[in-house]
Amino acid sequence: MSLKYPLTETAKATARELAKAWTAGQVPQLIPMFEIRNDGGVWDTGFKRKIEAELDAPHTSILLELAEFNLVRVIPIENQSESVFEVLLLQELKNAVENDFEVSDYFITMNAVGNIIVNSTTGPVQGVGYNTGILHQNVEQLADFMNATLGDAFLQSQTELKNAIDALRESNEANQQSKLGKVVSELGNCLQHGANTAAVVAALTAAAPFIQQLLGG
Repeated sequence: MSLKYPLTETAKATARELAKAWTAGQVPQLIPMFEIRNDGGVWDTGFKRKIEAELDAPHTSILLELAEFNLVRVIPIENQSESVFEVLLLQELKNAVENDFEVSDYFITMNAVGNIIVNSTTGPVQGVGYNTGILHQNVEQLADFMNATLGDAFLQSQTELKNAIDALRESNEANQQSKLGKVVSELGNCLQHGANTAAVVAALTAAAPFIQQLLGG
């Protein structure tokens, strides 16, 4: 059973309208907008520039809901005289609409990468390094897992990733965290270029709990 973005029906309808208008060239990818308070005291939104599409300006709450799942990005603009912001439409918006809002590999992987980065930079690391033999063994296991998941043929075509995994295997207590970050970065680059997406997703998501254990989480 596939996972779906838990969006409200209003947010889904807005996503469809925005994706359709963007694809047709009726709205720019970066849309300037503003907020106003009407007589009833309710915040409303409008487009700062005329657009070709017959499209009502989405309410801020709907845009923030879409932004929560990286389908759009809401960018505040400093302005003392009025409340203005920009909405950046992302490729994931089109992907979500085309796939009936099925959660994409990109979203899953970016969340996995985020969890890995958070745990590698802010997670508890006490106890790591007290037994260097165990630490080194865990690093080797992680490298072996990555190699097995990604496969020799793929790694031969991704030199930077292969080198990063090899460097992680040889890392020590002092540089292990930075070497791990390099591996995650290279996996992200592969995903961005659409290289062996399924294997990259599997490597990141399945390795996340192993990495937490490695870092003492």
